Amino acid sequence: MRMINATNVAIVGINGVEPFTEADLAEQLALRGQHAKAKATDILPTRADDKIVGKSFVALIAEMIVAFTPGNSQWKDRKNIAEAVAAMMPADRPLPPDDPMRDLSGCWT
Repeated sequence: MRMINATNVAIVGINGVEPFTEADLAEQLALRGQHAKAKATDILPTRADDKIVGKSFVALIAEMIVAFTPGNSQWKDRKNIAEAVAAMMPADRPLPPDDPMRDLSGCWT
């Protein structure tokens, strides 16, 4: 008997992704054990990743400054400032919002 610990689970649907097939199984099995040959450079972030992280860091700090500065509710154009700060956050392949209440019955089979 198996028990599933599903206390902290999120189910996310991704449109346009092909489901796992038997043809993929042979490819996945061929990769088994290859992690032993991996090097640290295989998982190092690229320069593009570094740029995204840097821009994200600046955007998060700006967001905190706008949100938590005392007296911010009295700023002129506060809405425009908040929108400009939100636009600073880089997007890396954003997914469209999905209806969280859609039918999930196919996920359990």
